Amino acid sequence: WRGARLDVMRRFAAVVAVLALVCAAGSAARVAGSSAVAVSANMVVVSSTADVVNGDVSSLSALKARPGRDGISLREALSAANRTGGSATVYVMFSAALNGRTIEVRSELPAIHRDHLVLEGVASNGAPARVALDGRRARMGRLGDLLLVQASEVTVRWLRFTGVDEMLNPKSNITALSVEEGHANTGSPWPASKLIANVQIVDDVFDNRGFTLPAANPSGPAADGVWVGTDGTGPANTHISGITIARNTFRNYNNDAIFVTEGDSGSTAKGVVILDNTLVGNELPIELGVGGSRSRVVGTRIIGNTITGSNTGSISSGGIDLDMNARNGTIDQTLIEGNAISGLQYTAIILNAAIFDPKGDKPAGDVISNTQIVNNVIRADLSNTDAGIYIQAGNSTSSPPSRVSAVTIENDTLVDDQPWSQLFDAVPNGLGAVPNGPAVRGNQITDVILRNSILYNSSGTSPLVIAGAVPNHRPDVLTNSLISGPGWAGQNRNISGDPKFVDDAGGDYHLTAASPAINAGTPIGAPPYDLDGAPRDAQPDIGAFEFGAVPRPLLSVIAEQLGGSGTVTSRPAGINCGTTCSARFDPNTTVTLTATPDKGSRFLGWSNGCTGTARCPITLNSATSVTARFTP
Repeated sequence: WRGARLDVMRRFAAVVAVLALVCAAGSAARVAGSSAVAVSANMVVVSSTADVVNGDVSSLSALKARPGRDGISLREALSAANRTGGSATVYVMFSAALNGRTIEVRSELPAIHRDHLVLEGVASNGAPARVALDGRRARMGRLGDLLLVQASEVTVRWLRFTGVDEMLNPKSNITALSVEEGHANTGSPWPASKLIANVQIVDDVFDNRGFTLPAANPSGPAADGVWVGTDGTGPANTHISGITIARNTFRNYNNDAIFVTEGDSGSTAKGVVILDNTLVGNELPIELGVGGSRSRVVGTRIIGNTITGSNTGSISSGGIDLDMNARNGTIDQTLIEGNAISGLQYTAIILNAAIFDPKGDKPAGDVISNTQIVNNVIRADLSNTDAGIYIQAGNSTSSPPSRVSAVTIENDTLVDDQPWSQLFDAVPNGLGAVPNGPAVRGNQITDVILRNSILYNSSGTSPLVIAGAVPNHRPDVLTNSLISGPGWAGQNRNISGDPKFVDDAGGDYHLTAASPAINAGTPIGAPPYDLDGAPRDAQPDIGAFEFGAVPRPLLSVIAEQLGGSGTVTSRPAGINCGTTCSARFDPNTTVTLTATPDKGSRFLGWSNGCTGTARCPITLNSATSVTARFTP
């Protein structure tokens, strides 16, 4: 009897244990906001705002089977993703219950080391989960980057970065998001990659309002938004390419909002695209820089960004800055096109081949070459002292000398840009080319072309100064432009006068029918479309806008890869997303979009312009964005 009773008790205990395991697994699945059916093997769903590690992070499958008691944290998800093998894309997403919630990051998050990873602030069912990563509660000295990417084929989307307080790390700058090759964090079990390719930082918000540079320490440290490249402390000959920074918002960074730089010897950043971002109140909204010997930043495209100064005046704002402090460094083949820049306190576009830094090596032999500045509008804030475009070869005498060569400025509109002399002597209003800074000699500016552009000051003063010797600067390279003030009109088809804008005071720089700029441009070098995407005619106008041309609306497609994948194509042709996700079409054109899921994925449906899963017809009357969602 006692033996039988003991056997029953053992069986009962076993049943209780099994039930406990089942209940625990069910609770874990509910905490994770997912189930084995809803979440693919390569997806993990963050369900907790706690910045802790108390689950099994040896792999994604282990973490989902044994999460911490409070669910899955972002720190756990990134750690487990880094330890998960294979080449399939890993998706780190968020529970819809976290929509609008904040993760208070207490120290640097695990750097992303696994290739083929997507980190998106969206739930696995397609619901929004816009999550904020806030660094202001981090421990002193424990935060250099909120998030660090050191892998290829990575996407970071729909997140909000905030609280990047430079005083948390008094020894160096602090950054919201860095993509940095060749650098390994202290104590990291992963070696640093010397090659990073194809990283997308899209549809994010970088909001650092509430933090300003302390008056007691004006030289640093400072806060950056997105950093791409090396910092001068890593190995030589590293390479980064195919980085896209698009459709993000940046606010109130007291250093660089977007910084593309190579600080290590022989390193290269190639093919970075900075597209359709909104930048408000940042000290240096966009900067390209080279600090390492023989390092290069090549083929950068800065297109369609909106840059405005600080509304509060707490941060002095610049625009787009290309500069170097290196030896034989290069910034080459930069395209600056279709940007709207206004309300700055510093110059809107600066090209300075060599900036002497008393704390660093003396620059020598640095070159900025083949820069195109096309279809931009630069409007001054008359209460400040900004200039339009400033070109300087260097502010230190060196051997070999530094130079800026082959700058093409076409169909730009610069209005009411004021003198600026805080840093340089005799800096011009709208455009200036000054080979050498004060008491400096030997540096050169060569082959500057200005055509089809408006440089207009309502005061009537000339906004154009070419100071010093500019080799190969033939008189005929200043052509077909409207330049207010004396000295330029009447030669090379340049004209002077009022361009007759639609609303000068209100910032509408389209031309009225009475404008002398109409049909006064040259077709040589003129871009085929204006800033509105409207086609230019055979005799183009001067400035960024073509009079009377009908704008071609832009259709943009966002392919949300929610653990699945697929492509979106259009008829008529133009959209093929993955690769080409935006295109302009003639007004009133009906464009039919078709979504095709890849093997192992399904098309979840459209949002914004269409609903359902059938083909999506869009009649374009204005700029339109459509989202397609793919799941496992």
